[in-house]
Amino acid sequence: MSRSQAGFTVVEMIIIIVVIAILATITMVSYNGVQNRADKARVISTARQVTDLLGTHGVKNGDFPPNLAGTGYAGPDNVALVLYTNAPQKRVYEDLSSDENAQLFLNTCNANMPIVATADKNYNTVCYFHHFGSLRWLYVRGGDGWSWFENFTVNYGGSSGRLDESDFKLKCGSACDIAVNKIKQEFIDQGGSWPVIVPYHNIALPEPTLTTYGRASKFCLESRSTRSNDVIYHSTDAISDVATGPCPADPELHYP
Repeated sequence: MSRSQAGFTVVEMIIIIVVIAILATITMVSYNGVQNRADKARVISTARQVTDLLGTHGVKNGDFPPNLAGTGYAGPDNVALVLYTNAPQKRVYEDLSSDENAQLFLNTCNANMPIVATADKNYNTVCYFHHFGSLRWLYVRGGDGWSWFENFTVNYGGSSGRLDESDFKLKCGSACDIAVNKIKQEFIDQGGSWPVIVPYHNIALPEPTLTTYGRASKFCLESRSTRSNDVIYHSTDAISDVATGPCPADPELHYP
């Protein structure tokens, strides 16, 4: 039988397969190198654009936005951006039931007690729910000094148990006016709403959500390729250009 009729030998087939595998590997490595360089260029370009926008915002407003939405920039899908800032944060309760809303108000009220009028005078004040049968009230009771005198007792809600914002007042002068305004503001800031309907019993509140608000005085922008975990750069308000690697640890910065 001639060689042409016999075909390739086993050794020849192995050699061909090895050569094809080597060529495929070289092609893949070359392609990955091109992709990696393109990813780096894209990530660096995006980081510089967003950093410039943050810098422009800082020059114009004297501070930085707490999130990327404040820059008005929509980056490419294959670049992931994370903005760390020192913008203030607060804990906010969401989707509270009527009873939970009332409990939040009660907690906020007591968190601001006692009311300090002067260095040598304060009001030992307590807020609590009270009910008798179907009747419900919110009581705010206080005394002058450290002895328990009934200087003022405020009964809110009446038989309906409804407390509107305009109803909540304390009768101990300017110190109480300050406390009332602070309680109202903190109640709303934490996710509370008016009116408060006094419940029949105290309940536990759900876990609040940590929310970023206000403006920041410093930032670190982290830019990553969605194709490769190795392609990552960062920029900050303190450096003039992007640098390799993730944002350095900074206890003042947080996300979002």
